[in-house]
Amino acid sequence: MASSDEILRLKSKIDCRELVQSLGIEFKGGNISCLNSSHPDKNPSMAVYQNHALCFGCNCNLDAIGIVQAIKNIPFIESLEFLVSRYNHSFPNKNYDNKNKIRNSKNNFIVKKFKEENKSITKTESRDCSIKELLWEIINPVNPTEEATAWLSKRKISVDTAWKSGCRDITPVLKRISNLIENSTTEILKENHLINNKGDLWSPLLNKIKGYNDYSGIIIPIFDSNSKIHSFRWRFFNPIKREDTILKVLGQPSCELIPIGLNYASNLANKDSIYICEGEPDWLSLNSLFYEKNIKNKIAIGLCVLSNTWKKEWTNIISNFKSVYICLHDTDKAIKVTEKIALSLLQEDHRGSEYWGNHFFRKLFSEKNDANDLLINGTLHNTLPL
Repeated sequence: MASSDEILRLKSKIDCRELVQSLGIEFKGGNISCLNSSHPDKNPSMAVYQNHALCFGCNCNLDAIGIVQAIKNIPFIESLEFLVSRYNHSFPNKNYDNKNKIRNSKNNFIVKKFKEENKSITKTESRDCSIKELLWEIINPVNPTEEATAWLSKRKISVDTAWKSGCRDITPVLKRISNLIENSTTEILKENHLINNKGDLWSPLLNKIKGYNDYSGIIIPIFDSNSKIHSFRWRFFNPIKREDTILKVLGQPSCELIPIGLNYASNLANKDSIYICEGEPDWLSLNSLFYEKNIKNKIAIGLCVLSNTWKKEWTNIISNFKSVYICLHDTDKAIKVTEKIALSLLQEDHRGSEYWGNHFFRKLFSEKNDANDLLINGTLHNTLPL
């Protein structure tokens, strides 16, 4: 990869005003709409200068590479390659002419390169792994930060439970994460569920890389039933206000294929009751309650994305428990998901309707008084049969 001085020489050749126009943004000397995807800029507030673009609304400051990243929604490396090609630039003493070398690299090449530059990572030395697995190995050793502890404690969520469940704060290892993401191609990021269905780079990484400190929060890995990383979820420490909207999450990768905490449920030895709740805080709240009460034969899983998806594989796991409790919000979607789960148990589990008529329970919460709210006010244990 080119050095910082060489990249500066490339950028000195670029007029950002001409660049944004060439990328399809109408620019006639006034402001343009902010290129920060998380800033709903109804009144154009980003000024474009010769060497950078600056938003006066959210302070987003982009150089030429950042402009290409934002408009074309591609990683740092591909943006750099785009500018090298467009401005017919070459880096001295660098084998940079083969632009497809990184773009067409396979996942194991990126991992190998990253491991060579980060000798402290040793767990993957003897095997190939995905970017998301390497990301997990970077953040897994991180201890609870003060900000993470404060966020969890405010919600009466056990810090021990949260960390045992995989929650982490990426702040202490941002530089290593940034290097990993910036050296990965769009294709590889998509394969690793780090670009969501809308084509956006995973929001916490994108915004942390850009230096937006107000986007700090908890990262939560989604494991499949074999305890392999599928994707990650994210919760802001402090909800962000955008016009009339308060954002608690943004740019999440789709993980509706895997309920959160499913791997722990499949590995639970003494299987009594399983609680199916909605979202990360409720999932953590229920497991925190079990931890606080020293209840070891009950567990919660979380449906982070309510959809029409419910798989036989999941039914096979929850049917190993004696009882199933539905603890979702009182919405039409939640009711439909509940019906799907009940029907799946009746169809797939040999114990049939008579058994599940006495062992399938539903407790729907108001969104304004859900499991986490009840945990905070100390009444959750009275609301659910334990």
